[in-house]
Amino acid sequence: MKKSKIFLIAIIVINIGFLSGCIETTNNGAVNGDTDKVEIITYKIETFGAEIGEKPEKIGEGFIHNETAKNGYYKITGTIKNIARKTLINITIKADFYNNNTYLGSESDIILRLSDKDTADFNIICLSTESYFENVDQLEFYILIGGYETTDNSDLDGETDEIELINYTIETFGGEYGYKPEKIGDGFIHTEQAKNGYYQIKGIIKNIAGITLKNITIKVDLFDKNHTYLGSEYSKPEKIFDLPLQDNETADFKINIIYLYIPGYFLEVEEIEFDIKGSY
Repeated sequence: MKKSKIFLIAIIVINIGFLSGCIETTNNGAVNGDTDKVEIITYKIETFGAEIGEKPEKIGEGFIHNETAKNGYYKITGTIKNIARKTLINITIKADFYNNNTYLGSESDIILRLSDKDTADFNIICLSTESYFENVDQLEFYILIGGYETTDNSDLDGETDEIELINYTIETFGGEYGYKPEKIGDGFIHTEQAKNGYYQIKGIIKNIAGITLKNITIKVDLFDKNHTYLGSEYSKPEKIFDLPLQDNETADFKINIIYLYIPGYFLEVEEIEFDIKGSY
């Protein structure tokens, strides 16, 4: 594997709020925060599973808890609409999972750009490898807008000394169809076993800006062996997504690059570059 290139960019973004949406029951599909920028038009929850040794297929609507589901994943898909009257950038749709109102964990998707009045589809997957998978029975949506696309944003190149990437690792998880993916090695491994899993990038960042930062997102750009751009993935929204990062404080991040999302180029990924953004 070629040595990965790292580009750290601390970018000042405009935090502009949030959404409304399809609310089924209290704490089940609820949408928090502002409702005047983005609207969730529709969404659905599906469970995919399989017998041991078989490829996961849809087994029903909602969160299903059985032996078949243990070899699959939950899939939350839907459509959002821009109602902000401006073009929006870096829209993060986060699904928070609960059991009897107790928070369990989160997964997310990101829409990079959405023009006024346009719609976009989102796709969120919760793998059965998550420790809380079998306990999920509720969800809530949270949406964060990275900023507006306007001519006033020429300063978004920002500074280069706000956030430090202390370290990171790349691991490949995979296995046979129907089995929970397990680690099969370090780096990007291109085998049939990897197609039943994902690449996982984990690391630590540190705030060196001399001031508290918030709304930090970590993007990893994916390239093939010829450094041809393939696509991008974003950090799982853990502490750094929801809470401010104090000066000199560190935070962990995790990015899962899942075959189900990018089957067309998953096995071509060889190199990565980081793009880290935050606001004051």
